[in-house]
Amino acid sequence: MRTHDRWIPFILCILIYIPTCMAREDTWIEVNSPHFRVISNASPKQARRTARSFEQFRLLLKTFLPAGHKIDPGTPLIVFATRDGNDMKALLPEERRSQNAAKIGGIFMGNSETHIVVLPLDVPDEMAYHTAYHEFVHMVMHLNYQHLPLWFDEGLAELFAFAKLSDGQSSMGDASPEQILTLQKYNMMPLSVLLTVGRDSPYYLQADKMRVFYAQSWALTHYLILGDKSARIKQVAEFMKLLETGVPGAEAMTRIFGETKALEQSLGKYIRGNDFYHYQVPTRLDVKEEEYTVGTLTQAESLALRGQCLIASGRLEDAKAMLAQALQLDARNADANEGMGLACLRLKDPDLARKHFSEAVQLNSKSFLAYFYAAQSEYEQGTGYETVEKYLRKAIEINPNFAPAYNLLAGTLMRQDNRLPEALEMGIQAVKLEPAELRYRLNVCQILISMKKYEEASRIAAQVLNSADSDGEKELAQSVLSQINTRKEMELEARQREEEHRRQVEEFNARARKIEAARAEHPGEATPIQSAQANTPAPPLKTGPRGQTSGVIKAVLCSDPAILDIVLESNGKQQKFRAENYYNVQFEAIGAPGKTGFEPCVELQGKTVKIEFQSVIGQEFSGLILKCGIMK
Repeated sequence: MRTHDRWIPFILCILIYIPTCMAREDTWIEVNSPHFRVISNASPKQARRTARSFEQFRLLLKTFLPAGHKIDPGTPLIVFATRDGNDMKALLPEERRSQNAAKIGGIFMGNSETHIVVLPLDVPDEMAYHTAYHEFVHMVMHLNYQHLPLWFDEGLAELFAFAKLSDGQSSMGDASPEQILTLQKYNMMPLSVLLTVGRDSPYYLQADKMRVFYAQSWALTHYLILGDKSARIKQVAEFMKLLETGVPGAEAMTRIFGETKALEQSLGKYIRGNDFYHYQVPTRLDVKEEEYTVGTLTQAESLALRGQCLIASGRLEDAKAMLAQALQLDARNADANEGMGLACLRLKDPDLARKHFSEAVQLNSKSFLAYFYAAQSEYEQGTGYETVEKYLRKAIEINPNFAPAYNLLAGTLMRQDNRLPEALEMGIQAVKLEPAELRYRLNVCQILISMKKYEEASRIAAQVLNSADSDGEKELAQSVLSQINTRKEMELEARQREEEHRRQVEEFNARARKIEAARAEHPGEATPIQSAQANTPAPPLKTGPRGQTSGVIKAVLCSDPAILDIVLESNGKQQKFRAENYYNVQFEAIGAPGKTGFEPCVELQGKTVKIEFQSVIGQEFSGLILKCGIMK
């Protein structure tokens, strides 16, 4: 035997071994429990245990919260449970990948459309699950309450996230060594400051201050809910009712729990006593862990799901590459087409997005997300409301608890003036399903403004303003309130114009009657009234030079017969412009395909435009609109 022939068996073994290892490393499974879906490259036992832990935590929340509270979001939670921290990093946002996996623990990603947890299984449970549980509590509370003060929102999340889970009974309220150490090491914040901390506060953004904020929020929440064996639980319920009526958090606290100084002293004593009551909650599950279904994913299926996870991580190019691999392996994979459509939509490639969403809808007629994203891509293109509505109603039919579909349908119907009541109904349903979602409430405000229900719109916008936790939220609410005031002023001016027009018509008719009477009295002769009218023609509109400007349309008002008034904001200043007959104005899309059936009275609101106008002198408006370009 030649020397190199002796290597052949060894090389063959290597060639056989390498694919085997690769397959083992890239084998992913799916576990389905009654309420959760776990995607994992660990063992079936570990994946089932992860699903069981989330089921127990969900049951803990359901048992402790008042009856009737919603527990499950419109979009089911998906958990990516990786074998170790290195595998987890492959799914993390770019800014988190360089961090120590053991310090990261698990993370929670998503929005109203998706809820995704990524966690490693090679770190202690309290590290792996804490953040996921914390954010899960936020998600559940925001399904039930329009607004919670930041300290209470975070305090509740920490209180539940430190729970100790077990098969029979779980314990909630056990003291956290980390939080106790923080409270001992740092000076407590004045309670008057804690109760008013917002998302723009240094106590929420700076590391040391944030540590104190979280620890003290946990301690205050623990004291109010569990302290003295839950002696104040009824007061907490009353406090939360006040919040729902729009009472600011600090005021609601004073009304229910008395003066802040006395409460601060009681809290300090509670912390120093280090006697934290913990509550036993039964968490025996109806479905045993062994009954959870387990299936092995094909490579295309696992790539498709991990690609969707990368979209939630914000790594769109990486997601697109992974989804392309999945489609190369299986072009008819519905999840891969749905994910690729979403990646293309986020990367501003609407045509390719629509192609993949259309394919996803045909491949999986039970995916409400496929229909929703298909509708979203059509809506953003402005290609036709009928298709958008058809997709959204199908998404709602499949999943009646999916709030984003109701919200987008409300926006679609709002642009059809004769369907405003239906739009309001859809908008209100979105708010009911996710009351904490600010944009849903402001969307309802816009519908009410279009219906000229200004008082109701003002009430909702004022509630948003009172509960705002950041400057950005306050600016949005203020903008809506300003829009309402502007519309009311414009309508008042329109009514005054109509009254003046009516008065002029009455005067004209009176003069006409006098002329007819004079003609009858002096047939064939020019009457004094005719002579006077002939010598006093109506004064012409004084015009200046033509001009052009651009900005955002803040208010639109149409009045008979075809008068269009707009308020245009540019560089912080507002100007009024008018079209005496908006059918004579040339409307066009800039940087996007044009569309037929454009309704300026309904669709101009909030648009960025470039207008050409004829300036006028001595009028309440700056010029007459000649041409209006709507920017993409």
